[in-house]
Amino acid sequence: MPTLYAVSPAPGLSRGRLPPQHTSSHTRDEQFVSMLEAYRCTGGLAPIGEVTLHLQRHSGHTALVLAEWIARGDVICFQWQGRRWIPWFQLDRQQMAPHPQLKPTLAELGAVYDAWEMGIWFATHNPWLASRMPVDVFGVDPSEVWHAARADRFIANG
Repeated sequence: MPTLYAVSPAPGLSRGRLPPQHTSSHTRDEQFVSMLEAYRCTGGLAPIGEVTLHLQRHSGHTALVLAEWIARGDVICFQWQGRRWIPWFQLDRQQMAPHPQLKPTLAELGAVYDAWEMGIWFATHNPWLASRMPVDVFGVDPSEVWHAARADRFIANG
């Protein structure tokens, strides 16, 4: 079982490209701590090395396969304090592969946000989702999360 890293919530963004409900003056460290808490119920966050080991043990996938998923935009991976982190919710635990329903959402968000901002987006209460966090809604209704991402992309583009 992957390590769960958890502390306490308070998401916000640094570059301020998200709509006002997503922005705040939190430092990157505070944002990371918020993401740890938000992702906790869906498997948490893990350093890329831990994800790679888990994939190798349970499916035979190599670090190269994970790197390809990241490069293609199938999963997000962001840096914090010199380490690369991956939210576990992105991976189908049975197939040990990216959730196919996630790619359209990441494509919408990737048009306007970087990986860090997408990590924050999934961990922030969203008005398009009745103030629920996208990470919590994704497992129940991925299309609803895609619609929220699409709306936020239109807003971010002006």
